[in-house]
Amino acid sequence: MAAQDKPRPTRGLPSIAEARELRQSRVLPAASGQFWLWSLIAIAAMTIFYWKKTQHENEAFRARILAKQRAIAAEHGAAFFSLRDRAESWTAELARGSFEPDLIAPSLKSAGNQGDLPLFKRPGVYLRVTREDARSPEKIRAAARESLRDAFTACLLHTPHFTQHKGQPCHISKECPQGHLCNEANVCALPAQPFNLRLAYHGLRVLSDTWIRSVQSSGDGASDTLVLRRYEMDIDSALSNDLPVVTELLRQAEYFLVVVDEIPEGFQAPAGVSLAQAVQSEPHPARIALYDLKTGELLLRLHRTADVTIPVIPGDAEAIDAQRRQILNCALAQEVRDALTK
Repeated sequence: MAAQDKPRPTRGLPSIAEARELRQSRVLPAASGQFWLWSLIAIAAMTIFYWKKTQHENEAFRARILAKQRAIAAEHGAAFFSLRDRAESWTAELARGSFEPDLIAPSLKSAGNQGDLPLFKRPGVYLRVTREDARSPEKIRAAARESLRDAFTACLLHTPHFTQHKGQPCHISKECPQGHLCNEANVCALPAQPFNLRLAYHGLRVLSDTWIRSVQSSGDGASDTLVLRRYEMDIDSALSNDLPVVTELLRQAEYFLVVVDEIPEGFQAPAGVSLAQAVQSEPHPARIALYDLKTGELLLRLHRTADVTIPVIPGDAEAIDAQRRQILNCALAQEVRDALTK
């Protein structure tokens, strides 16, 4: 054999070359079925362990939240439930059947004749709903979420009025300064008088059966830990901001003023506008009642239709409706004042 045909010696020590060739010749043995079976069993066991651990942690988390809720109910529940139940009963009674004759308590009539209505300068609670929404406590509570302050109270009462659309943006009252609430416009504002019952329902939402059931029915999976954390944030927000303000306002309240709007037959709300809001921009009958919260006495019961000449209003449909509501609600307030002073 020629010199050039001889194999070239491998670089390095022969032992290293042999080890390299041995490694290259090895083939990993195929995993046995038993190996995969035990692997699946191990993965399943770890999954079950993690799920059980998460379930146990969520149960403990849920128990802490509900314990906090029970403490709040024990401290604040009795006073709120008493006012809520009376307000809902009075509202349903006002909406029921044909309207009874007008009623004005002598004390209220006497004060009106003297041109002074001191009760209208004091703190109170206000609710406005449609007659259809006032037929049961459940419907009243649902409708109260849409009950907003309107020109009726602004034109009838002599209580301080705070700007409700300017302030620090918010989603929950915990983001607001002490004494302020996150209102329907999602801004922090001082509560105006009369205090809207809608804000009482919202501020004391953690006392409701619906809120409790939501916490109890939240699942046990890992993702539900985030849901429970949201409930914890909600109850902490209510405890630190909503409850102190709402309970104090309800404690100070001296009267309950309710307006029940009667929807004219065939009336339809425009697209994107609630029926309760839309009807206020059209002349319609309304039932008004005023109760003394300290004694439970019915001070006022009236049935009036604010039907005034509304001038041509320039602007888009939304602006026109807003101005029509303001004009008609002020006219309705004037009907009440006339009944008290004439």
